[in-house]
Amino acid sequence: MTTARPVAIGCMRLSTEPDRDDVRSSAVLHAAFDAGIPPLDTADAYCWDDTERGHNERLVARALSTWNGDRSRIKVATKGGITRSDGRWETDGRAKHLSMACEHSRHALGVDRGAGRAKAGRRHLCEHRLHADQDFRRQCLRCTSCAPRR
Repeated sequence: MTTARPVAIGCMRLSTEPDRDDVRSSAVLHAAFDAGIPPLDTADAYCWDDTERGHNERLVARALSTWNGDRSRIKVATKGGITRSDGRWETDGRAKHLSMACEHSRHALGVDRGAGRAKAGRRHLCEHRLHADQDFRRQCLRCTSCAPRR
């Protein structure tokens, strides 16, 4: 009989709960990594409001940087197109916002465009954000990290 395994860990509540604790959240993420739960779901809007945009992505990046395990097996999926003005959840699918959000997420997660694992992360990052117009889609697919693999 096969044992069921979680497919991912959703990280939103680690940054949106009123009594959040970054140290405790890091311990939760380390436990997930140790248990073999490699996919993490995060977003630039997982925060209290726009003043701390990217909180959850930075939390995930810090947890990964302080974990002693094999980081190459950890996958991070992030998404955007949401703002947190005054703590509200509001959509913003404009190409300008999505392009900026993609860069901010890359920075918050510590993803370098040239890194091997980062290519997959960046590709996933942009795929989630492509709810904008065709100009943004073409711009994104031209970057070295998002270009289709041949």
